[in-house]
Amino acid sequence: MFGEAVLSKKRFELVVAHKEVDRPIVDFQAAREIIEGLKTHFQVETEDELLDCLQVDVRSVAPDYIGPPLKTFPDGSKESIFGVRTKEIKNPSGVSNVEVYNPLSEIGTIDDFRERYSFPSYEYFDFEGVKEKVRRYNKYALNTGWMSIWYLYFFLRGMEKAMMDMLIEKEFFRYVMNECANFYKGYMKRVLEEANGAIDYVMTYEDFGSTEGLLISLDDIRNEVLIYYEDFAQIFSNYGARFAFHSCGSVHEVIPDLLNLGVSILDPVQVSAKGMDIELLKEKYGDRLTFRGAIDTTELLPRGTEEEVKEKVKHTVDVLGKDGGYIFCSSNDINADVALENVLAMYEVALGDKFWEGK
Repeated sequence: MFGEAVLSKKRFELVVAHKEVDRPIVDFQAAREIIEGLKTHFQVETEDELLDCLQVDVRSVAPDYIGPPLKTFPDGSKESIFGVRTKEIKNPSGVSNVEVYNPLSEIGTIDDFRERYSFPSYEYFDFEGVKEKVRRYNKYALNTGWMSIWYLYFFLRGMEKAMMDMLIEKEFFRYVMNECANFYKGYMKRVLEEANGAIDYVMTYEDFGSTEGLLISLDDIRNEVLIYYEDFAQIFSNYGARFAFHSCGSVHEVIPDLLNLGVSILDPVQVSAKGMDIELLKEKYGDRLTFRGAIDTTELLPRGTEEEVKEKVKHTVDVLGKDGGYIFCSSNDINADVALENVLAMYEVALGDKFWEGK
């Protein structure tokens, strides 16, 4: 297990340089029920121990929140650092967080925004604690971020009003988007400074696509969203970190713009969406992009047999992993309705049959 960890950071460097390696970078993301089931299977107590059992090469680091206590309300909803309230809703695939309050829902002018809303103070985050986390996980590939600008606007304003703002309240929309971007510029600089070059990539996330196509026009994606990311590639690069971008759905049309922006890792490659064919994506962009994900969580993992899972996963690894450039992972969280046998079958393809024996 320790030997795998020693190789992880070097393996990442080779993978993103599009060089042949012993295996892809291995990552993991799953619903709480899957995590607990796997911990029982492997007879381990902590998530770090589970990640080692799965030979996961990646660890995420972020500053702890140390600001004023976040509120829990009588309806069970909880406040986020941005003042958004969400409530957990259980369903067959796990637990979903549903928004019940958006702090900008009743704010519609720039003056009102300046007067009635403020982003959390940087003093609320233990940036110095990042050093210890980097030291603890220094043998792994490290990521940070999981930050958004457009999606943060959605959470603050509510999706319906956010979409309308793009059309009829452009001045307000652009002002708040710029404020969201400025908050994260300062936040990310502080994280990366404390990490002192140890962060391998920063993950940003937006969701531009449905299974059939783009949610908004390509022009709007370019001119109303991606424009606010223009400084981030340089910020990340200044600290030796690569730019990773998450967007679910059919986003093949956006890829050239992401490349122009400086993105070098695309997540999650939702293969169930139109146009997200791994052979075409690898052929067209495989020398410039590292792909993360591509193991289907909508049909294959919840409904496939173990053999079907292994067959499809092997094909994915063979295609996307050729000449490096692939981070092995599910396309989204592995949901609670997925059999553990299928999760294990998935990882056996990357790590070998019964990979956990002798660990």
